[in-house]
Amino acid sequence: MSEHESSVNFKSFGLSEALIKVLDEVGYETPSAIQEQCIPYLLNGHDVIGQAQAGTDKTAAFSLPLIDRIDISTNQGSRIAHHGRISHTRGAHWRTDDEHDALMHL
Repeated sequence: MSEHESSVNFKSFGLSEALIKVLDEVGYETPSAIQEQCIPYLLNGHDVIGQAQAGTDKTAAFSLPLIDRIDISTNQGSRIAHHGRISHTRGAHWRTDDEHDALMHL
């Protein structure tokens, strides 16, 4: 484990089983501190401003609750899942592209 030791796991947030399966497949094991602090608030519909060092996977902290709410059984949800990207800057878009592709394979 990293500096952030936690007994919390992604399943404890109440994320969908489909998303938990994808997280397992891509190697997510334990939420980082920023994920642990942000995901519950975002899942409950609250706005969050978070700050953390590079490499703490802030992208997943903010995108997992959004991905979890996409209903891919609908035409619109399917298009979002296959074509949507979540990025805070243009540069970050390219760096997070592969991560989003992996997480969106529900």
